[in-house]
Amino acid sequence: MIAFDSPLNPQIAQAYIGINNYLLGKALGMQIRKIAPKGGLYCIQTERPDSPNHNDRVRGIIDGMTNNALNREIWQNAFGCPLKHFGDYDRALRQMVRTIDVFKVNIFISTGGGGQFLPTKYRKAITPFKAVIKSGELIIANIDTTLAQLAFLTEGLATLNVGQRPYEMGKRSAMVLKMLTDGQEVPKIINTGLTYCLPQTVNTCTQ
Repeated sequence: MIAFDSPLNPQIAQAYIGINNYLLGKALGMQIRKIAPKGGLYCIQTERPDSPNHNDRVRGIIDGMTNNALNREIWQNAFGCPLKHFGDYDRALRQMVRTIDVFKVNIFISTGGGGQFLPTKYRKAITPFKAVIKSGELIIANIDTTLAQLAFLTEGLATLNVGQRPYEMGKRSAMVLKMLTDGQEVPKIINTGLTYCLPQTVNTCTQ
């Protein structure tokens, strides 16, 4: 047995194909720090409190933004965050709009696609904030780089996406399964890398 996307106990899976979730979050956090070097009021939205891969991403995001706590004082966590949407993307979108509109966070971060996985509803809900996203007053940063999410970058409805490489995961998984079938030894961990997408790189970032 092998695992991809999220690792399993090595006693169960002979190999893991994907990325380290902590480092995925940290990569997103570091990109946010580049865009907002002076920090700001932020809110992280995640899925469930009992999801180890998303919890790892949360830790990574915070460490990436704060440079491993070296400049934590310039970052302020909004009251009630991290938010949990429990896989309910409508709820995720409502949380997002309320946090931005009512609590005035200037950096909204999701450990997954969240409300961006409802393209039509996301577009309608976030369009009123397009001007402040374009000016940099509001940063919207998400994990994953699906085609719909890349469209939001093009349309000025998001700031930054860092994603995994699902095609590469599938390709490597098939190769590893073939190797195991042939009795060959395989690496315990195969890192498939990340994609970094900004509005100015959206046409090439996933290539």
